[in-house]
Amino acid sequence: MSEQNQTIQTPSNPAPSGEQNNPQPKGNFLGIMSQHKKLFLLFAAGLVALVISIILLSQSFSQKTVPDDRSTSPSPTESVLPTDIQPTETGLKEAPTPTPNNSKVAEEIKTQIKPQLDQLIQVDYEISRVKVYEEIWALIQVTNPTTDPANLLLKKENGTWKVLLGPGTHFDDEELNKLGAPAEIKNDINFVGF
Repeated sequence: MSEQNQTIQTPSNPAPSGEQNNPQPKGNFLGIMSQHKKLFLLFAAGLVALVISIILLSQSFSQKTVPDDRSTSPSPTESVLPTDIQPTETGLKEAPTPTPNNSKVAEEIKTQIKPQLDQLIQVDYEISRVKVYEEIWALIQVTNPTTDPANLLLKKENGTWKVLLGPGTHFDDEELNKLGAPAEIKNDINFVGF
């Protein structure tokens, strides 16, 4: 006989005397679980925990309701927090009113810096934004249809607005620190449409 066709048979061990031979159930879930009681208890506990979790989650979602009266809640365009208060290191202070709300200051700035801008900018330009910080600092944005917008940093010295930096699109923090620029300007100056 060839080696491939040979089968080896081993005698089954008979149960020692006094012990019964319990046949193992095959394919029957409950039969397997009855043989492994610890596994069955863990499985049952897991199912119970899952059901309880689902019930609790569904109750928490069903308790959240949307108010019927929309007149008490702000619209998506309304601000919930007051806009005239800003945090500082020592507490809260009233924020300076940025222009365009203060058109008198904006016009003063535009008038005073026009000669400086005419020397710095060689193309037609328009001052599209003006924002004042702490009454002596300002950012302005100039635009031209053929170039990107540029920002300029201004400071009011002896009653006159002067260009300190710009026009440009990026300003270094180290340079802003040397000039003593407020933190809010450092956050705004490198963004178009500050």
